[in-house]
Amino acid sequence: MFKTKKIEITINANIKSDFYFVDIKNNQLLTKTKTYPITNEEIAELLLIVKDWKDNYTKTNIIDSEEFILKIDNNVLHGKGDYPPNYDAFKKWLGDFCD
Repeated sequence: MFKTKKIEITINANIKSDFYFVDIKNNQLLTKTKTYPITNEEIAELLLIVKDWKDNYTKTNIIDSEEFILKIDNNVLHGKGDYPPNYDAFKKWLGDFCD
């Protein structure tokens, strides 16, 4: 169904680092400690949220700021100190699965 084969998400905030892997083939969202079921519609929602993101959202001279790295197949999207306009929707999408 999807042309996308893999999605990896890393969120670094202060000393905490979270990693997520969207297993499209098996409809799962994997974290360091848990596996969550995920539907094709939920995967499509994530891809819709990030479809217009630029490759880089970074402000220089930022020390304590959340950083994200989103890898979709071979494309890498990155941000630290600056974020896409719908970054809150992205974080909410993650929060809907993870406790």
